[in-house]
Amino acid sequence: LELFDSAIQGFKAALHADASKLSMVGRHTVQGELDNVEERAMRERTKVKDYYEILDLDRNCTTAEICKAYRAQSLKHHPDKFRLVQEAYNILSDPTKRWSYD
Repeated sequence: LELFDSAIQGFKAALHADASKLSMVGRHTVQGELDNVEERAMRERTKVKDYYEILDLDRNCTTAEICKAYRAQSLKHHPDKFRLVQEAYNILSDPTKRWSYD
């Protein structure tokens, strides 16, 4: 998402800073790219997280398998990605939260 935000800022800066230098076609092209990136960023932000996929688990997994997958994933990922792993574990390891999620 940070890359989308960076791209959006870049396109907006190009539209405003080079307004006099851009041809009508160039301005239309940059605006089209900006619209495309904004739409893709919105889709990414609204994506439903699949906790089973994050932990690489089957939907019929046991609590023990959830714990094992959590430990395995926690060793593999950078702290940013690990937050998703931790979130998935917190939801799936709690029977009430898991039931609500499912």
